[in-house]
Amino acid sequence: MTAVRSWVKKYWEIIENVLLLLAFAFVWFFIAEPRYIPSGSMMPTFLVNDRLIVDKVSYRFRDPQRTEIVIFNIPNKPQDALIKRVIGLPGDHIHIVQGQLTVQGQPVSRIDLWNTYMATHLDLFQRFQKATQNEKNLDQFPSPVVHYTPQMVMIGVAFPTQEIVEQPLTLAQVAQMLGRPVSDLQLTAGGVYVNGERLTEPYINEDPDYSCPNALPAALGKQCFATTGKEFTVPKNDYFVMGDNRNNSNDSHAWGFLPRENIIGKAFVRFWPPNRLGFLP
Repeated sequence: MTAVRSWVKKYWEIIENVLLLLAFAFVWFFIAEPRYIPSGSMMPTFLVNDRLIVDKVSYRFRDPQRTEIVIFNIPNKPQDALIKRVIGLPGDHIHIVQGQLTVQGQPVSRIDLWNTYMATHLDLFQRFQKATQNEKNLDQFPSPVVHYTPQMVMIGVAFPTQEIVEQPLTLAQVAQMLGRPVSDLQLTAGGVYVNGERLTEPYINEDPDYSCPNALPAALGKQCFATTGKEFTVPKNDYFVMGDNRNNSNDSHAWGFLPRENIIGKAFVRFWPPNRLGFLP
């Protein structure tokens, strides 16, 4: 025993470092790990370079719940990990409705509406252009925001590394902007319906505007679920996940259902930046 104690004392510094390394590895692989946000797909909940801790234990004892934020390996690219929000559970019936603004029954494209708004908000438009020209990473490009709610239209720009700058406009204000009488306009809010009920989603950047073929599904060789507006059912042991930045997110609407086995864990707490430190729902 004396020899063992002597050996341990002699090499204690090395042993201590090895034990700390093993403890760290155990925590990393089985309990929790840090992650960072690489894109704006979860705006406004997360901005680019937000840091968070992933809880890898909870889902060993229970299944993911609706609206929880999960980290997972993408089915068609298992080497990549994404972060999205759980919207559909196994067996759920999902129906995605696109928001729309019409003038005398004719739809107004969101980009046309956004361009009309930007024509009178040149400071914001120039900021958008400058950010686009200076950004090298496509995942961090600013994106136009046109969000149809039941009562108003939100228009602005989402800056993934900074903030969302937007303005709420009543239907009367939109009519004035378009130079049309308000009686000519009709606003239909988009949204996600689960088992016949529209989800209340205060965390989203925009309501869904999925028209295919669009850039994202076409690039993946897929056809997105929401094109026809038909209801679909989430299979057993699968989930339907969506980004909070609905129209700029590589999620289930583009590549399909998420197998339970692909889920790594649950977003638990944001620890960076300090001014937005806190636990996540």
